Amino acid sequence: MSDGDIRTRDETLATLAGALAVWSEESGRVLETSAQNTAKALDEARSAIDRRRARVSELASALGALPPDADSSSLRAQLQRAQESLATATRAHSTISASVDAVRELQRRLDRARVDLAQPARSDLLDLVQAVENYRMVKFNAGEASVGAGSSSSRSPSSESKLSGIYAQLGLKEVNLSQITFDDNPIIGEWGRGGLTKADYRWALETWGNVVAPGVNSGMTRDDFDARDQARHAVATRKSAAAYDMFLGSDPIRVDRLADGSHSVTGGRHRIEAARELGITSLPMIVTEVRK
Repeated sequence: MSDGDIRTRDETLATLAGALAVWSEESGRVLETSAQNTAKALDEARSAIDRRRARVSELASALGALPPDADSSSLRAQLQRAQESLATATRAHSTISASVDAVRELQRRLDRARVDLAQPARSDLLDLVQAVENYRMVKFNAGEASVGAGSSSSRSPSSESKLSGIYAQLGLKEVNLSQITFDDNPIIGEWGRGGLTKADYRWALETWGNVVAPGVNSGMTRDDFDARDQARHAVATRKSAAAYDMFLGSDPIRVDRLADGSHSVTGGRHRIEAARELGITSLPMIVTEVRK
């Protein structure tokens, strides 16, 4: 599928997932071919050393067998050339051996990258594809017109009934982001806390909307997401359980609802700002009523 053929988000996600699979397979094939070629070259270098070492031994024996008064200049010249050839072959063997080790190290790194990066990333993409399809089916079964995948990013999946009940149990409320301001405490300097970047927050928001919220709505718990992360060897900044914590668990967004109906942020400005950039209109939060 060419870039011009991509029309929807799920097609794009499926294309990216396929590209990751191709990258993993092709890079592995290239390195395997390199490993085979360097191993073959190393065997040839060993054979060359053996032949040259035998030639040096042969010439040295011939030189030692000459009578004391015999002319040895020719044999000495041949021996010197054979010794130089042996030294060259030995250096070549060392160079090729280093290449073999380098290819093996690249293979080990590729294997680690497949486990630590490529497989989790492909799993995320496939999860997103499935989440988009599930979202479509929910809307279709509800009697609504089928919508494009792109519109799901601007809607909060928390409108689903189970999520609403969970919000109530956790003391959370769905808050429209247009009602929130932190003009009195703007984001300045480094973007994010604890080393998190804007990309990390955007990933957490998209994972919340496309993976965590639909999963919770279908009955998944934080333990389920934690098990999912462990199975995928997810790194710290790409754990679905961490996304769960950011919106439902130990670290939810917190705001104060003021008398005029506006909301002042006490925790979660970076998540709110990233959500606005993504076109997300509402998120679950702990809301404290403040009457002033």
